[in-house]
Parts: sequence; C-alpha cells; structure tokens
Amino acid sequence: MLSKTHRLSRTEFNAFFKDGVRFHHEAITGIYSPSPIHKASVVVGKKVSKKAVTRNTLRRQIYGVIEEYCKENDTAGVYIFITKPALALLSRAQRAAVVREVLARMPRVR
Repeated sequence: MLSKTHRLSRTEFNAFFKDGVRFHHEAITGIYSPSPIHKASVVVGKKVSKKAVTRNTLRRQIYGVIEEYCKENDTAGVYIFITKPALALLSRAQRAAVVREVLARMPRVR
C-alpha cells in the first residue's frame, strides 16, 4: 500500500478531481493529472459493497497495484481511481488486470 505521503489530501483530491483526464472502464474510472511527484487516491463507495471490510480490502488491493505499476514503469503524476459495483464481482487477479489496463492507457510523465 502507498505511504501516507503518496496519498492525496482532501483539498488535493478536490483540485485534481476537477481538472484530471478521465479514463473509463466498466468496473473502474481512472483520473490522471500530470505532476512531477507521484500521488494516488482510491474511492470505494457503499454502492460497491455495504461491508467496510470489503471496501477497505478493495482499496488496499488497488493501492498495491498502483504502487507496483509505478515502480515498474517509473511514472509520476496524480492518479485517482473511483470504483464501480462491477469491480466487487471480479476476482483479485481480474481486478489487478483492470487497474493495470486503465493505468496503461493513462499518459506518463517522466
């Protein structure tokens, strides 16, 4: 999971949410904003799962995929992921593949 310094604060989230470029998938929406530093945020709402344990598990798994992807590809920027209910129906490997697919479509700043 990403460290606290690499996660967005509420004010940063609001600013980047408005100005970012969106990349849609049936299970997740990714928002990208160019930045010299690497930061990320994941939103898993109650429509995805009513159970907090499930929402937190999904959030941690997505943070893990983001961290791994950014280390492999040496990318920078601000990434926001908003999950949809279809994500909870996928297996862990499928979720990771979906997040990687959306990340691959996002532009990279090096």
